[in-house]
Amino acid sequence: HRDLERLYSAFALDFDRRELLPKLAIHKAMTAGDQELLVFYDEQSNITVGYALVMTRGVYGYVLLKYFGILQWFREKPLAFLELTFRKLLLFWDAGEIPNNISMDVQGKESALLQAPFLLPWGILGTLGLAGMLCCIRRGRLKYLALLWMMFAFWCATSAFYILARFRIGFLPLLCCAGAGAVTLLGRRLRRPSTSKRPSRFLIPCFVLFLALYMVHFAYPIYQNYAEAAIQRRINPNGINLEFPHSFVLYDHGPFSPGNSSFEVPSQGLLLTKRFRLPEEFRAHFSAKDVDCIVRQRLLLRVFGPPRGLPSAVLTYNGTRLPVSPSMRNRQGVKWLCFDFEAPLPPEDGQAIFSIDLGPSPEYLHFFIAFDNLRNYGRTSLRVVGIEEEVMPAEAVVEWEIPRWPPPFNLDNPEPGLPLPPN
Repeated sequence: HRDLERLYSAFALDFDRRELLPKLAIHKAMTAGDQELLVFYDEQSNITVGYALVMTRGVYGYVLLKYFGILQWFREKPLAFLELTFRKLLLFWDAGEIPNNISMDVQGKESALLQAPFLLPWGILGTLGLAGMLCCIRRGRLKYLALLWMMFAFWCATSAFYILARFRIGFLPLLCCAGAGAVTLLGRRLRRPSTSKRPSRFLIPCFVLFLALYMVHFAYPIYQNYAEAAIQRRINPNGINLEFPHSFVLYDHGPFSPGNSSFEVPSQGLLLTKRFRLPEEFRAHFSAKDVDCIVRQRLLLRVFGPPRGLPSAVLTYNGTRLPVSPSMRNRQGVKWLCFDFEAPLPPEDGQAIFSIDLGPSPEYLHFFIAFDNLRNYGRTSLRVVGIEEEVMPAEAVVEWEIPRWPPPFNLDNPEPGLPLPPN
């Protein structure tokens, strides 16, 4: 999950046909081998009531607990689920290494062994291995189908969850076997005597190698750069709407690593405008009385590189200038410019327009705003002094957080009985 520090709700989870601690918030504390320690919080008293050591190999324990919310998400947004699954299937074969804690492209260069020429990169092994899979399909013999099945099962099983470089390591031996087979089979075909009746001896190997090369080196970048933004705009027209035990969170950016870019704030300052729409199901959570109340809310803008202190910034919400000053927060190693403000919820149409006026300040010439180039809803615009406002072809990394409860709920100091928000 993108933020493990947040609490997760568990509703009627079934462990081995027994209801275990219903209506609790659960936090994953640590993972050791085949076991995972879970800490249970009572939503009534906001205290720790117990611990559970779950065997991660147990289907009814780990899988139901960790991925319980996927079923509801699949029912509500089947197209979003299918798009994400398709994207992960492509990403599995991509030549780029997806780092987690250690990047082979950075920390890997410090190892003389990993720089040895006989350790081929994924781009070469993946191309030859995928060519071997295609050869196995065409051969049709049982010994080839067994290798094909193992590779297909590993591909699908890994793509069902996370795509990181370390999860593809177990696939390398299969790639080596399939890649060696592809070189052998394609080499034999090319060495056959040339006859006018068999012109395909060149065409088939070239087609297999071309298809494998395209899948490993070009398929995912092409989809990412030319199709992902348009597809996301169609299947998630309102962006991402998350419901947590203590708040609702709205944003329309994707993962932080891919598509990440930045825009430097010029010395004369700029005006950033961001538009959101509060979903009807979120708005229905509040009564008519609560909608008219002043609610403590939070707006987060991801930034890069402020040297010291804070830039001068003015926040406007639906045309009303708010008397708030920003603060800098650090969450999971990411810097956010945070605005805590009090205002009523948006009108019935749910439209919320935020404007952040970053004033001129020579001290902050190297202050950057984060953008996601893989999302384009047309809801982010910039206006520099002396230049007309321009709608950006990307979305600023902005998150809007609304408490689930009416005043006097405070996002930093919730009332007794309510779960604490993340730092």
